[in-house]
Amino acid sequence: MERRDFLKQLTLVSTSGLLLLGGNGWAARAIGDDKGRKRLVVVFLRGAVDGLNVVVPYSESPYYISRPTIAIPRPGEDGGALRLDDHFGLHPALSSIMPFWDEGTFAFVHASGSPNSSRAHVDAQDYMETATPGYGKTTRSFTGCSKRD
Repeated sequence: MERRDFLKQLTLVSTSGLLLLGGNGWAARAIGDDKGRKRLVVVFLRGAVDGLNVVVPYSESPYYISRPTIAIPRPGEDGGALRLDDHFGLHPALSSIMPFWDEGTFAFVHASGSPNSSRAHVDAQDYMETATPGYGKTTRSFTGCSKRD
């Protein structure tokens, strides 16, 4: 197995596990059976997750032109993305998320970021996780939980 293939498989397995963390995980419990209670589950992925290969902009030809060897095929093609709408598809290894998407209890916030121009990756992560851009380290997050909890 080539290094690139190994890393792709490792990333997909890690990502799918992180998104739902199994039936007993905190994310699965947060989604749960209690339809009357709204929840926001935020997952910050550390490392090299490629957002364009998780939520695939299959209707845009520049995606395929700029990624000739790593682009996820269009829905309906062999190994193709799972159609979310007329523009985006989901990586096929994340098919366990589709029931939540179909029932309207799961959404993606794609291509989001901070207007802060910090070029330091760690600082940018702190700003996103604490909603305090430019204020340095803080122990409280925008969810009201301590980052150390």
